[in-house]
Amino acid sequence: MYRRSIITQMGEEGEGRLRRRVHGSAGLCGNPKPSYETVKRECAPLYISSIKAINTDDNSDERTSGVEIVIANKNALPCYEAKGYHLAGFDGAGCLISYTTLEPLKPGETQKIFLADAHSQLARIAIQRPNGTESISYFI
Repeated sequence: MYRRSIITQMGEEGEGRLRRRVHGSAGLCGNPKPSYETVKRECAPLYISSIKAINTDDNSDERTSGVEIVIANKNALPCYEAKGYHLAGFDGAGCLISYTTLEPLKPGETQKIFLADAHSQLARIAIQRPNGTESISYFI
C-alpha cells in the first residue's frame, strides 16, 4: 500500500506538480519578495563602502567635480578574489552614463573610483558581475 510521506520542509504547499515552497526570496513567477534585496546584498562579494560628492572650484584653471566611490571586497563570507567586475552609473531615466572596469580585488582590499562631472546626473550605481548581471545596486 502506498503511503504518503510526511512533509518535513516547512512552507511547502500544494500537491504534485503544484507543490511549491513559499519561503524563498522570489515568488512562483520569479517576482522578488521583500527579502530578495537583503539576500542579494549579503551574497555579493563587493560592496560600496563610501560615496562622496566632490566639488572644488578655486581660482586655478583646473576645476574638479564629481563623485568619489570606494568599493571594497568583503573579508567574510562570501570571501574570494573578485575579478572582472564593473561599476556602472545610471541617470534618473535609467540610462547608462558611466562604466568602469574594476581592478581584481582580494578579500579586504578596496579601490577608489572617481566619476568626473557625474554628481548632478548620477541617480543609481551598480556593481556588475563579469557576465554583465547586476550583483548589487545603490540609489544615490
